[in-house]
Amino acid sequence: MTTAATAALSPEPAPGPGLGATADDTTETITWADFRQWERQLASTGMCSHPIRLAGRIEAIDRATGEVAPVYDTASEPGGVLHVACGNRRETVCAACSAIYKRDARQLVRAGMSGGKGRHRLGGPARLRAAD
Repeated sequence: MTTAATAALSPEPAPGPGLGATADDTTETITWADFRQWERQLASTGMCSHPIRLAGRIEAIDRATGEVAPVYDTASEPGGVLHVACGNRRETVCAACSAIYKRDARQLVRAGMSGGKGRHRLGGPARLRAAD
């Protein structure tokens, strides 16, 4: 059986009162289970302060029969959306995503200075020496 996946996820603006809203501005209540699920989703974004909200579904299509089978739908997520980290490099915009970028950049520089995965390309350990 051969399958192909299709995705129909699209970012959408947050519904509700908007920026500056407080908990008192809404009449919606959630269960403890919904809160825990939302908290796990927030943690999976690395505590991003400006997560991207995706809404939609992913379906797999059997190429032989053309049958469509649902794989994932954001309707099962809290608020009907999937939160994904923004990935912004600027600390003033998102400190959490900026920290991840800084760690990744440091690792790339370190790998480049050491000649790759901890070894020099000629087989021995990399050595830095002062210019004469």
